[in-house]
This record gives sequence, C-alpha cells and structure tokens, in this order.
Amino acid sequence: MGKIGLFGGTYDPIHIGHIEIANKAMDELNLDTIYFIPTGKSYFKENVLGSDIRLNMVKSAIDSNDKFKASDCEIKRVGNTYSIDTVKLFRKQFPDDELFFIMGMDSFRLFHKWKSYKDILELAALVVAPRTKTRSDNTHEGIIDNEDVEDDTYFEEMCLNNPDAVILRLHMDKIDISSTDLRNILKNKEYDKARNYIPSKTLEYIIKEGIYNER
Repeated sequence: MGKIGLFGGTYDPIHIGHIEIANKAMDELNLDTIYFIPTGKSYFKENVLGSDIRLNMVKSAIDSNDKFKASDCEIKRVGNTYSIDTVKLFRKQFPDDELFFIMGMDSFRLFHKWKSYKDILELAALVVAPRTKTRSDNTHEGIIDNEDVEDDTYFEEMCLNNPDAVILRLHMDKIDISSTDLRNILKNKEYDKARNYIPSKTLEYIIKEGIYNER
C-alpha cells in the first residue's frame, strides 16, 4: 500500500514555498508521490491566470523530482472545481493507497465551507501547513501572535468536531512569501528579486513567455 499526497492550488505562480511544503510533507509522512493539482475554474478566486500556463509553470518547477507529478484533472473538468471530485477521482484510481490532502492554513480556515468537506475527511487524511506570513506579522519575542492562537483554536475545534478524521499539521516555520507580491514583482519585471522566490526553470519560462507583463 502506497502513500499519495494531493496538493491542489491556484499556483499563480508556483513558488518555492509550495515546494518547501511538498518536501516537508514528503519527509514527515513518508509519502511515495505528491501530485500537484492546479485548480481549474475556481469559485473562490477570480482573474486567475490561464490554466494551461499555470500547469506548465508547475511542470517546470517539479521536473527535477521524480516523486513530484503534475495532474491536469481539475483543469480538464467542466464547470467549477471542487476538491471532493478530485479526491474521489484519486480514490478510484488508487483504491488501496493512503491519500493525504495537503493545504495551507489559510485554506484550512475556510475548509468547513467547502463542498462535501466531511466526505473529503472520510476519503483522505488532511495535512495542514502553517499560515503564510503577511506584512502585518510583527510578532516579537515574548509576544503571542493572535493569528496563531486563532489558528490553533480552529485546528483543535476541527479535530474535536471530526473525531474519526485524520487531521495533521506539518512541523515547519511560516513561509514568508506572498503570491500577490510575486505577481507584482513579475509584472514590474523585477526578475532578480523574483529569483529568490520562484524555481529557476519556472522563472525562465515566465520571462520567455512574458506571462505577467500585461496583467
């Protein structure tokens, strides 16, 4: 029996924070494979970059790791993208394997609003990465971050309300990357700055195609 990670996201653009989360999940959970799954038509976000371009960016970012794979299952799906459909698809494809559904804390805090979220919990373990840092994070030594306290409380409530579910947290630091900031950096062609946050092959693809120049 294998262990498979499902890591969905907008990936607009994919960045090293996503790769760090995947590597951490791979190491902590001893996963055999992680599928990066760019969203198709999202009902949460608008003005997202075209799906084929986001898929190509994902492929360029993970091509050096044979345990990372890109899936276009949500891109091919007609209509809105719902994670329950994706989890059911992988459960059907891998009936004897363990599934681990990976997400960030920001998404986890909205998880109770997702379509058929309790069915997702029945089909896969949930794996939660720490919240991404924001400009408002000014926590100093000795001062408790209220946002972290709220995250801990929500996590505990989800576990208590779903006692039969497997809900795990990755043990890693917050990731100091904002996709919104990255898009602005790329739009302004500040490519030297972007190199610190975007995998090199992905950045080469972005520059060659001028992907964010007109956004």
